[in-house]
Amino acid sequence: MDMSYCHDLVDVSPLADVAHVDLSFCHSLRDVAALERATSVCLNMCKLVSDVQALGRLHTMSLRNCIGIRDVSMLGNVHTLILSGCKNVTDVSALTNIAAIADASVRGIDIDGVSALGNCVELNLRQCPRVADVSALGRVTRLDLSGCPRVCDVSALHAVHTLNLSACPSLRDVSALTQVSHLTLSNCDALEDISCLGGNAMLKSLDLSNCRRITEVSALGHVPSLLLSRCHGVQSLAGLHSVTNLDISFCRHIHDLSPLQPVKVNVSCCPKVVDVRALRSCADVDLRFCDSLEDVSALGAVRCLKLAGCQRLADVGDLGAVQQLDLSYCHSVTDVSGLRRVHTLSLCNCSGVADVQALGQCYSLNLSGCERVTDVTALADVPLLNLSD
Repeated sequence: MDMSYCHDLVDVSPLADVAHVDLSFCHSLRDVAALERATSVCLNMCKLVSDVQALGRLHTMSLRNCIGIRDVSMLGNVHTLILSGCKNVTDVSALTNIAAIADASVRGIDIDGVSALGNCVELNLRQCPRVADVSALGRVTRLDLSGCPRVCDVSALHAVHTLNLSACPSLRDVSALTQVSHLTLSNCDALEDISCLGGNAMLKSLDLSNCRRITEVSALGHVPSLLLSRCHGVQSLAGLHSVTNLDISFCRHIHDLSPLQPVKVNVSCCPKVVDVRALRSCADVDLRFCDSLEDVSALGAVRCLKLAGCQRLADVGDLGAVQQLDLSYCHSVTDVSGLRRVHTLSLCNCSGVADVQALGQCYSLNLSGCERVTDVTALADVPLLNLSD
């Protein structure tokens, strides 16, 4: 039953036999003891609630931003517990039996000891400033420690299936993470050497975005999904021949794409990229705002192609077989007659385009901001047509 935003609600005894109750934003509510027989209770933003000890037998409980709560010692048998924003909760040692704590300590819950949470299946300790010792969390399946500034030793987490260590500034050594399948290390400022991850045959996805000290990635060629956005120290893609999903956006020193054979690749905002022939067999290519790019004739077989903001690009005649094509802000493009078979086409703010008579077979066509286009009579049968200014 959804009773959220009932600001004047103070008595919940009539809800005693309701299994699922949402009381979020009930700002006058204080006493929730009558809900002890419920299965799930949501008390998000109920800031006057201070005592939840009677709810210890619930399956699921969300207490997000309940700043009046201090004591959660009776909630050890709750299956799924959300404590994000409960800034006055400092002791979680009684939560030993919790099976899945989601968002347990988001944005500043002042806890440090998390050893009691080692039996969790899924545990989110994002932005817990005092958490340092995570040695007891090796059995957690999905673990989020992003934004934990004191975490530096992750050797006990070698078998965690999905691990998020984003924005952990003290982290330098990840050599122990030999069995992690999905690993996020973005914004780890101190991280330099990730060659050790080359020995992790189980690694399916790796996010190294904005790790600016990393220079060498050749050992990661076996990782199917690799994110290197804003890794300004990376200059070579040698060895990445088996990567199928690659993001090298904003890698300003990369120019040679020849080692690649990806299915999906993001090369946006790479100012030195000129030759894109290595991407001819890709299904999905993002080359937005590649300022030096002029020749895209090799990409005619790509399914989805994003070229927005490529200022030097003029000739798009070979892209007629592309299914989804974004040419927004490509001011040098004037002739689009060869694009008559493109299913979804965006020419937003293409100031050089005037004649669109050939585009009547497009399914979706965006001509917003194309000030030179005056005759659209041939577009009467286009199902999705945008002509806004």
